[in-house]
Amino acid sequence: MRKMLKRLRRDVQIAGLCRRVSRFGGRQYFAAFRRAVKACDKGRFTPREAFLLGLFKDGAQARKGDKIMSRKKLTKLQERVNPAAWMPFLKNKGIFYKYCMIHGVPIPQLYGLFFRDIAGWCRTGGNIVVGKADWIRYIAAELPEEFVVKPCVGAHGEGLVIFQRRDGGFVDSAGCWYEAEDVWRLLWNTSGSEGCVIQERMFNHPRIERLFGSKYLQTMRVVTFSGGEGTSPIIHVHLKLTSPGSIVDNFGDGVCGNIQCRVDLSSGRLQSAMRFADDGSGRVVIERHPETDICFEGIVLPYWEEVCRLAADVAKRFVPVRAIGWDVAVTPTGPVIVEGNIWWDPHNQHETMDRVYKCLGCS
Repeated sequence: MRKMLKRLRRDVQIAGLCRRVSRFGGRQYFAAFRRAVKACDKGRFTPREAFLLGLFKDGAQARKGDKIMSRKKLTKLQERVNPAAWMPFLKNKGIFYKYCMIHGVPIPQLYGLFFRDIAGWCRTGGNIVVGKADWIRYIAAELPEEFVVKPCVGAHGEGLVIFQRRDGGFVDSAGCWYEAEDVWRLLWNTSGSEGCVIQERMFNHPRIERLFGSKYLQTMRVVTFSGGEGTSPIIHVHLKLTSPGSIVDNFGDGVCGNIQCRVDLSSGRLQSAMRFADDGSGRVVIERHPETDICFEGIVLPYWEEVCRLAADVAKRFVPVRAIGWDVAVTPTGPVIVEGNIWWDPHNQHETMDRVYKCLGCS
């Protein structure tokens, strides 16, 4: 009975999404519904996944074949090669940054670790911060001109706030003004049971900022697989670009309008960029940046060889976790590891999941 209800809910969701690509009740509508049901049954896609990949459209699934993969299927493969017991080393940003500091991995400088009700950590003095008054003092006097706050456990850029000192207080990227106590209150509200990190604000390499016209950090998703065949553990790279007004480059489900470019692994050259269609049903190829009008194709990312060396080196330091999705920023002084993801999302929009399956599925 439970299985039947679950399938009914799924089919109701499919029916609603079909109305976004064809008129309700018509021949095209029912054809799209049948294709969507087949995609969800065969590929174990959720209705939302299938819709975003354009699988409601005629022939789309046959064209994409094994180059796409459902989140459920990818998770099963990741669980085969990544020990769940090591999840906190990557999922919890506080633990992740501390581990990277011990191993000399280049990361944004860590300024503080905030926790509710118990002592936290800061980079100055005795390193231990106890209580509200001490935190307010540290925020007011010790933090630099710009810094970033984000929850230790979170995804897709949720809860990230950029602060800048101004007029005796702080302003965020939306222009809202804070006193030191307000920043403490935000830390309290954001931290939950896992805490928050306070860290350095990173900036793009000048060439990246000039090409893509954003003052907010643009990162690369670099997927590595340790212990596979070949000399390099890097199996996929794409560049994530923020849309105007967005402070995070995460693609999410595509509704934020952010853009991604697949990167050639041998040369670091960008290939055509893409975003999701306005109605969400499939991807749209973009040849030129919508703000700067610069053509994506053929642009070589700065510090590419250093990016590859860094990703290969840091991947070794996290074994026995073998398959990791790194967020790497290219700064004026070189590449920096911003985050590591043990359960990274499938990069279906680039249709390269066949290589992931070849590596993870045969291990």
